[in-house]
Amino acid sequence: MMSTDGGYNSVDLAWSPCSRQQLAAFFSEGKADCVKDPPALGNSLQDWKPGLYYGVDDQCRIAFGSTARACSFTKPDQLPCRVLSCHVDGRDDGSCKRLLVPLLDGTECGPK
Repeated sequence: MMSTDGGYNSVDLAWSPCSRQQLAAFFSEGKADCVKDPPALGNSLQDWKPGLYYGVDDQCRIAFGSTARACSFTKPDQLPCRVLSCHVDGRDDGSCKRLLVPLLDGTECGPK
């Protein structure tokens, strides 16, 4: 399944013919019966938010390489939690590269 734009809260999803066919086969062959099970509530990862474990600097390093870190400034037209903004060059604090994806759920960002 591919997102058409990867934007914040994107709900416009496009399925390739192959993905549609494989998903339909998966459900029709009874391989997806586990989705009918109620979720386990005790000791589960339901409340696990990846942003609690991977801060903005970590997300920058994953996206742009080992020297990347969170931008020290923001653009007024881009909310800080909706766009991953990183200094890519460790020696350049004057520019940021942006990846138009939201930060991971649970990431501390923006004014409190």
